Order: sequence, then C-alpha cells, then structure tokens
Amino acid sequence: MENTFDVSWGDQKIQTKVSCMIKNPEMKPIDIQTVLHKDQLGGGDSILFRSRQSGVKVYLDDALIYDSGDAYNYPFLLGYGAFWRSLKIGDDYAPSLSHRG
Repeated sequence: MENTFDVSWGDQKIQTKVSCMIKNPEMKPIDIQTVLHKDQLGGGDSILFRSRQSGVKVYLDDALIYDSGDAYNYPFLLGYGAFWRSLKIGDDYAPSLSHRG
C-alpha cells in the first residue's frame, strides 16, 4: 500500500508509509489513520486487513461501518482468534474510505 499514514501517540505525531518503527516506551495508545480512495480497491467490493491486539474502526464517508470494540490487551496472544478482518463495502460507495484507529 502506497498510502501515507498519520500516526500519533502521547504528544508525538508523525506521517509515515508502511512499515515504520516508533519508540513508545511509555506504552501510550497509538492512533493510525489513512484514507483509501475507491480506485485503490482495484475494482473490488471489499477490504481485508490484519489487526492483532488493537481496536479498529472503519468509516465510510464519515459514517462508522465497522468497530472491533476495545483493544485486546491480554498477555497470551494466541487466545484472540483470527487476526484477519474482511469488510464488504459494495461497489456503490462514494469516492473515499477512511480508516481511523
């Protein structure tokens, strides 16, 4: 993905592309945002993303269409289940899809 992501934690803010390394010794919650445009979905009607131990919200033209709930923060990583999320968007949506969180 060629998108630029806005990443913030505590009082820190950066813009980066996938992938990057950040230093967050105080373990502040990290917020990652990007905007996907319709033409980036390759003519498909879905998006697929991987999310482990994080809360994810997906917005379609500022309307919340997916909320995974609170971040999973238990120490045993294998108890979470599938990390892949598939969202069917449809092919009649407006020009941009925003992913916040």
